[in-house]
Amino acid sequence: MKKITAILLAAVFALAFLACSPKENGDKPAAFDAEATLNKLLADVKYAAPLQDVSQYADFLFSDLPEGTSIRHFSAGGKYADAVLLFTLPDETGVPAVKEAVSLYLDSLKLEAERYEPAEASKLQNAVIYDNGAYLFVVITADTQTAEKILG
Repeated sequence: MKKITAILLAAVFALAFLACSPKENGDKPAAFDAEATLNKLLADVKYAAPLQDVSQYADFLFSDLPEGTSIRHFSAGGKYADAVLLFTLPDETGVPAVKEAVSLYLDSLKLEAERYEPAEASKLQNAVIYDNGAYLFVVITADTQTAEKILG
């Protein structure tokens, strides 16, 4: 009986030790892959029309961003509000400023949509905004459930 008790105690201590020991990756969370997330948003979310890369024009829409911020912008264009934007900042301290710029941008688009394409205004009202460290995503679509699932 003493042998069985000793074996059981040894097994319990071994399991407790393994549960408390660091993981193989050093207990660090996996690094966020913004590019993979962007590609998944572009591939898996449903949009009213195909999205085109219009990143070269993004600086004209967002001129007051923190220095060093880059923007990837994909838009359905025309009468559709659907779009995906990825802001990459030098560090996360600039995220509040980018969120403010995004809010002003969405408000402006909502005013236009209410006048000319009222059906698109709800997409802008329900835009998914997500930040992770120095990355901020904006997804404008009727398929917000899929976008939110991808962004977690």
